[in-house]
Amino acid sequence: MSRSALIVSSDSSHAGALEVELARLGYATRHTGTAESAFAAITEQRPDVVIVSLVLPRMGGLLFAARLRADRQVREVIRIAMTPLASSAVRDVAREAGFLDCLDEAQPPAQLAAAIDAAFKEGTV
Repeated sequence: MSRSALIVSSDSSHAGALEVELARLGYATRHTGTAESAFAAITEQRPDVVIVSLVLPRMGGLLFAARLRADRQVREVIRIAMTPLASSAVRDVAREAGFLDCLDEAQPPAQLAAAIDAAFKEGTV
C-alpha cells in the first residue's frame, strides 16, 4: 500500500523537489500553496503525512498545525515543518504547535524522507 503526502508550500520549486524525492520513495504526492487550500485537500483525501512550510501567505504554518492538531479527524496525521532557518528555538516552537519535526529547507530532500520514515517506525501514525 502506497503512502500519501501533502506538501503545503508557496515555493513551488522547493515543493517540486520534495515531490520528486517522495515520489521516488513511493509516495503519492499532492501540493497546495496555502493553508486554506491544504484544509480542503485534507478533507478531500486524508494524507499520511503533511509537510508544511512555516512561511505561508495569510495563515502561517504554526497556526495551520495547531488547527490540524485540534481536529479529531486529522490529528494523527504526521506533520513536519520546513523553514528557511530551522534553529533550535524554531524547532521547539514548531513542536509545541504540533509538528513532529522541523527541518531546514536547505537540507537535502532525503533528510525529509528519513524524518518521515522515523515517524512511521515510532508508530506516530
